[in-house]
Amino acid sequence: MGRTSFIPTAGLLLVAAGLLLAACESRPTVATTERPPTVAPPPVAAGPAGAPAVAPAPDTVDCTAQLRAEESPADSLVRIGSRHYRLLLQAFADSARPLSYRPDAGRELTNGQADTASVRGYDVRFVVSLRDSSGHKTVFRRQLRKRDFTKAVANDVLVPSEPSRPLYLGYSPALDALLFSYRFVIPETDVGGRAAVALGRQGQLRTVSSSGDYGSGNPDCDPVLAPGGQAALTCSEVLRAHGRPLSLVKPAAHLIGARFLTDSALLVVYEYGTWQEVHYPAETMHAPNPNVLDSPVPGARVTAAFDATELVTTPAQRRALNAFVMSTGGRVLKSFRYPGWQQELSYSLPRHFVAASRTYYFLNGEQSIFLIPKSHPAAVVELPLKQLEKFRAPRRAGEVRFMLSTVGPQFDFYVDSHNPRQVRYRRVAGGD
Repeated sequence: MGRTSFIPTAGLLLVAAGLLLAACESRPTVATTERPPTVAPPPVAAGPAGAPAVAPAPDTVDCTAQLRAEESPADSLVRIGSRHYRLLLQAFADSARPLSYRPDAGRELTNGQADTASVRGYDVRFVVSLRDSSGHKTVFRRQLRKRDFTKAVANDVLVPSEPSRPLYLGYSPALDALLFSYRFVIPETDVGGRAAVALGRQGQLRTVSSSGDYGSGNPDCDPVLAPGGQAALTCSEVLRAHGRPLSLVKPAAHLIGARFLTDSALLVVYEYGTWQEVHYPAETMHAPNPNVLDSPVPGARVTAAFDATELVTTPAQRRALNAFVMSTGGRVLKSFRYPGWQQELSYSLPRHFVAASRTYYFLNGEQSIFLIPKSHPAAVVELPLKQLEKFRAPRRAGEVRFMLSTVGPQFDFYVDSHNPRQVRYRRVAGGD
């Protein structure tokens, strides 16, 4: 008769306990349908004794890339941890709740009719519902109204704006929150505002934060999760798992751009000055005011008096360091002078990311180009264009070509992917 193998009862208990412990220690992965957070490179794996360690995968994600979508689908499948859920988003006007706002009466919303000088509109119900993957069991249902956004969006924009579904940005396990971007636009215009909203996994309203203007005057910034989901940028502050939000608002400064560089570092650029009302009398000739941006050109005749709010700067402010590489903890890792931003309708930081060398390149007008290595973002390097080698064909092996432009000139850059500081360039438009 053959012998039957068996495991004693105590052994079974030990095996079961080990399996239970392993299950409790596992960490779920996170993904979304809109912009899944980039998982940080895995640690170096230890092989058998004497075997070389396995190198981590290179981190080739461009953290400065712009978000293209403005709103999410009404019904989508998302993954939070190891489970899938259905995310339902609704936004519709509530005709039973008319709103009005009088600029001379403060910033409060008023229900009911108003005089002709008031801005008028209707309330909106924004509904976010999270259900299980079958759509039968509701995890939470959160409703927001316009009054929930009064501290983040100006009322003269908020009141007349029409319904628009939010953009789902993803779930952050560190914040234990789902992040959304809400857009408010005055009908038939390009004037509006944005707000970022963080909801807990059970639908708790965590944060409503300003994300700047929509369209004209908008900083080069998108509300977004950090690549590994450890923090979130709302464009007015950085939400962090531990501690209070890190405010990006500075006195006597206008935010030009803010972009993550890595999971724990970001670049923030300001233009210093104060917003002041500037009065131009009628029927007078004006020379340009060097302390006022966009002041009248020489010889322009003003045929009627008008007032404008403009950013007034001083010579000292124009010389000050205005670009900062910061940790998400708020520590300034590097500061430098970067006047190379440009503005058409919104502000922009001309840039390109070379994945092969994991290096960001920021064009500084016609003067220079800044290099920021992703592996060490505090090591900012400025290369003056006049010191770079002019491009002459043929293109060399390993060179990566990209184009960057200022308001006028455009440049082609050819970068050695093995040596990020080895750069050739040529001007392709806007002069020799």
